[in-house]
Amino acid sequence: MGLGWWAVELIYETDRREFQSETEGYEIVARATGRWEYRTVTITFNMALVPDRTDAELETDIVHEMCHILVFEMQGEDVGDYQKHVERTVCSLANAFLWTRAEGRKEGIKATRKERKE
Repeated sequence: MGLGWWAVELIYETDRREFQSETEGYEIVARATGRWEYRTVTITFNMALVPDRTDAELETDIVHEMCHILVFEMQGEDVGDYQKHVERTVCSLANAFLWTRAEGRKEGIKATRKERKE
């Protein structure tokens, strides 16, 4: 995702209690925390949920958490619905990245087919 200048640590947590959500009924698959000023981030995965996720869901989860890196610097104090706006922004960015890659693959396949015909 072009974040090579960030130090990213991955943690695979087996203790479900580390992922208590303020939103009832919603289980957190992963969480990104970091220090934007030092370009360091830790992404912690809830291993109690990971085995039940499809590859596509896990890819979306990972891209989502990586997108948090892009907005860390803009994050401030959690006042009102602020965190909801951050999550919506990160979801939108993740979807845009995944869509762009899928469309690029389609165009690559079209180009390959066209080359074969010629």
